[in-house]
Amino acid sequence: MLILEHEILCSDEDQIVADYLSVGYNNAFCLVVYIESHHAETGDKKYTIAAFVEKEEAYSLAHRLNTSMKELPAIIAEAFDYNIINASRRQINDIFKEIVEYLQDNKCHYKIVQSPRSLD
Repeated sequence: MLILEHEILCSDEDQIVADYLSVGYNNAFCLVVYIESHHAETGDKKYTIAAFVEKEEAYSLAHRLNTSMKELPAIIAEAFDYNIINASRRQINDIFKEIVEYLQDNKCHYKIVQSPRSLD
């Protein structure tokens, strides 16, 4: 669970494995955009890919967007909320890529991590 977390998109929650695209801050106040998979039968949660933006970079992005650090996750979530119901895994991955391109366009340095581990 992240601080000020906002869900951007999710797949069909009635499936055995549901995917979620979310944004928020980890305990070090890095901005994190990630895809997480939830397994309905086992209760397992793991992320498959995440983009980490250091606190200083997130602050610069918030400043460029004329918003606060507190509002930044909500601003990103709103910008990429396409009102897709029961998104496919491909749609979730494509929107994740759009967000990463958005970070690049706004001169944010980020680190991509692909691994089922903690977001901290």
